[in-house]
Amino acid sequence: MAKVKLKSYSGAGLDDLTDRQLRFVENYIVHLDGQQAALDAGYSPKSARVKACQLLSNGKVAKESES
Repeated sequence: MAKVKLKSYSGAGLDDLTDRQLRFVENYIVHLDGQQAALDAGYSPKSARVKACQLLSNGKVAKESES
């Protein structure tokens, strides 16, 4: 998997994301698949799809995922 360097364009900044949220964003940019990004970020396989939906609904996470 390619390493992605994130640059924040939002006013909040990357510092406001948890480590796992940041890993989700990095993986989402690579895969463009929320469930796979959630799995790669360490979320449970049972809840990965739901967690991906929740994360992409989070304004801070969604903003960084658009980068």
